[in-house]
Amino acid sequence: MSLNFKFLGIQIVLFLSDFHLTDKVSFTKELLGFTKDIFDGEPLILPTPDDVPKDIPRIILKSTDSSYYANISLDRLDFNFRVINENVDLEFEKTIDGYLNDIEKIYNFLLNYEHTRISRIGFVARFFIKIEEGAPTFIKNKFLKEGLFPSARSIDISENERINLASCQLNRLTNIKSLRKREEEDFKGLLTEIDINTIKEKDYDFKIESLKKLLIEIKKYIIDNDLPQSIF
Repeated sequence: MSLNFKFLGIQIVLFLSDFHLTDKVSFTKELLGFTKDIFDGEPLILPTPDDVPKDIPRIILKSTDSSYYANISLDRLDFNFRVINENVDLEFEKTIDGYLNDIEKIYNFLLNYEHTRISRIGFVARFFIKIEEGAPTFIKNKFLKEGLFPSARSIDISENERINLASCQLNRLTNIKSLRKREEEDFKGLLTEIDINTIKEKDYDFKIESLKKLLIEIKKYIIDNDLPQSIF
């Protein structure tokens, strides 16, 4: 069955170790020196007390059109690209290389910033399609036993398997969700997330080339396996 998925965006998470953000203003200026062509919007430096949890963002960067944005905390950096114009159809295969070039500037800077290490990564690609019969009905017919949950208005399913890429152990999660725009509408939106991340049980010590190789392998894995199309 051929489904015409719309590509929504990508998120890469860099999990940081030995990252000491002692001077947020200086760090932001230095990072923007590497990425001013990406984050051309006004940076937001948050006045966070020392006892705030590590995963709370200290710095938020974005592009002027908000298609690119990054949240920086003490233990991770989230770098996001999202398709802003719903009338523009971008393809994952034609968009990903530019995105990987941009994230390379960021991790190149981080790995040369004091003693910062990148110990784990996460990669999420999101795709959407409208299902006229309703996403819950579609999911039930495709994946569930006949007659199960006959009155369900919303159904989400997830699957997790282990894969190996670029000498790294990873989880490949597939999240399929039924969505709606408004409370009164039926769930006709089908969101599919391909979430590939290094396993929590193992810390890596990524260098620039090893991280670049892994991200290229993830890109190739998604394209070669025709994801998310092949799931359905």
